[in-house]
Amino acid sequence: MLRRFALPFLFALALVARAADLTPTTADFVAPTAIDVPALLPPPPADGTVWAQAELETARFIAEERTPAQETLARLYDPQQVFKLLAPVLGDWCTPANLTRTAAIFDQIYREATPIVERAKATWMRQRPYLADPSITPFIEKPHNTAYPSGHSTRAALVAALLTELLPAHAAAWQRQAALVRWSRVAGSAHFPSDTIAGKVLGEAIAREMLKSSKLQVALAEVRAELTPQLAKHTPPAPHFLAPGTVDVRALITPPPAADSIVTRSEFEVLVQLQTARTPEQAARCQVIEDEDIFLFGSDVVGPWFTAARLPRTAAFFALVREDFATINRTAKALWPRRRPSFLDARLHPCVEFSDSGAYPSGHGIQSSLWAALLGELMPAHAAGFAQRAAETRRFKLLSGVHYPSDIVAGQILGEAVARAMLASPALPAALAEVRAELAPHLRPAAPGAASAFRFACANGSPVGQRACERESARASALAHPDETEPESRAGAGPRPE
Repeated sequence: MLRRFALPFLFALALVARAADLTPTTADFVAPTAIDVPALLPPPPADGTVWAQAELETARFIAEERTPAQETLARLYDPQQVFKLLAPVLGDWCTPANLTRTAAIFDQIYREATPIVERAKATWMRQRPYLADPSITPFIEKPHNTAYPSGHSTRAALVAALLTELLPAHAAAWQRQAALVRWSRVAGSAHFPSDTIAGKVLGEAIAREMLKSSKLQVALAEVRAELTPQLAKHTPPAPHFLAPGTVDVRALITPPPAADSIVTRSEFEVLVQLQTARTPEQAARCQVIEDEDIFLFGSDVVGPWFTAARLPRTAAFFALVREDFATINRTAKALWPRRRPSFLDARLHPCVEFSDSGAYPSGHGIQSSLWAALLGELMPAHAAGFAQRAAETRRFKLLSGVHYPSDIVAGQILGEAVARAMLASPALPAALAEVRAELAPHLRPAAPGAASAFRFACANGSPVGQRACERESARASALAHPDETEPESRAGAGPRPE
């Protein structure tokens, strides 16, 4: 009985002291007493009520069924920082180092909101879930204040409202980020659900009060001035052949398996076995595939005449295609930041260089499938050869050890979907007509399929197969183009897709 009454009393003393300590020396944007919290928020569920019991049971269930993805989310949002909300929407360039004034202003916003949050917590001494039931184990570091309302949820709602004022075009995205913060606090067993909803209500109320401040408006103008050139620098170009919304990545591919799942472990073992059997010739081909561009890809099928120097319109067309591809690739990888297989287990040693840009889906898988479809549309007699060449890219990306099998399959699905969307674009027929006109003199009817699919005998990577493949490629190319011999430099490769 003594413990039951002593604990809330000690919490109250601590919160009053904390609120006093955290009261800023100046309140430029909002006064600490600006919000009448008891008038704004209802009290939390009283102990022993059905509502309180239901929330406790919910907290138990979430703790017992917590997934690795939920643990990752809880860890991600446990440290409170505006850039945790900015970066997923605008890009990884949103950092304190790049946006120093933004960092300073939002730090002040957080500081001025904190006394309001702490006084609200002191109004209702609600215990955290893990104190109400010791069987609930929080996944994050245990906070030392009370639960209602959630401070993280309050600040997330506050920031979302202010970011909406700054960048209204992303209003829905800011609300999604704030909702993720709220869920992360429940998933991490730091809060009951009603704590987070109360935090949302309080955060939005604080935002309304702050937006009345002329000093805040000046501060937001400074943030806007800092963001504007960065947004112009990092905003991707408008799509050339993809209308907005024509490729719904989430609808096309499912999330990748969790890192600790049986599926991922089994996929990893496949990669280890492939690594064991990988020959030096296959490793060399992996490097070629890693650095491939549209002209290497296409010349492997139709012959050495397919170069950027001979085909400037073709090069310009595929440069635009690549810009559209790059946007889809970044979007897809940002949805599911799956790490490369070698980060899971040190037994795997990729035979090509790679970045930690995310494995899912495979950028080469997207790009090769897209290239195959577009080249097949331009040169139908070689469509089967281009499809085989795309399959070779996927196979050697797997052999290189930088992708799981599911990364490759997801890339193929997405690449084929992007190709379908492009081929349906009203902007594409005119562009294809120009490229066809440039290709036509090289596509002689005497040997329409003569140069197709030679190099696929090399897929096993054996020296004998490689030599035979190269001899057949040279022979057929000479038959189709007797006046053309060595391939020219392939310009315009661009950065590899990862």
